[in-house]
Amino acid sequence: MKKQSFPTLALFITLFCSVVFSCVLASAYTVGTVNVDMLNVRATASVDGEVLVSLKQGSQIALIERTGDWYKVNIGIFGFVHADYVNDPSDNDYAVSEAPVQDVPTVSDKQNMIVETAKQYLGVRYVYGGTSPSGFDCSGLVQYVYRQCGYRLNRVAADQASHGYAVDKSALEPGDLVFFKRGGAAIHHVGIYVGDGQYIHAPYTGTVVKIQPLSSRSDYYCARRIVD
Repeated sequence: MKKQSFPTLALFITLFCSVVFSCVLASAYTVGTVNVDMLNVRATASVDGEVLVSLKQGSQIALIERTGDWYKVNIGIFGFVHADYVNDPSDNDYAVSEAPVQDVPTVSDKQNMIVETAKQYLGVRYVYGGTSPSGFDCSGLVQYVYRQCGYRLNRVAADQASHGYAVDKSALEPGDLVFFKRGGAAIHHVGIYVGDGQYIHAPYTGTVVKIQPLSSRSDYYCARRIVD
């Protein structure tokens, strides 16, 4: 019996997954291992490609094929990773492995990525209108952090409250946006919830990006979840 070629098998699996996308995938791909602290899976084979998710070091990932410096991968959805940051257990780029895909990123992975990215800017000074690590205002920090993680948000706090969906204060999760307002006035402040009743934000002129307890605020208004 003639052995089936890999391109034919890959096409079959791709079509099958597009119809039965809720099934648990048993991969017929080479399974590689992430060899850096955090690896971005991108929508296109380019450093400018949109970041779909980020994988932690040691995560396993299904390698479909390699073109130049990039692997096409399957993480439940298709994406691309740079070949330097994945250990391929085989010298053959198209070798077959029966091992299943493991460590598919969950919502918590994405939420933690947002929180850890935000924490990189602790101590950055507050600058009114600031949108970069040389200085942030509250919504500038939120917009910048989310953009680093592959999400595009509006610029000002009141407009950022239109993204995602509402969550109750008692159900907050890391990465959620928390908003503040007084009375009938517009939303005037925003931060990122980091867990344990605390949030990270750029407070006001003369201060720096810091983590503080939500309980210290009397003007809490609402929360929105962007990562779902």
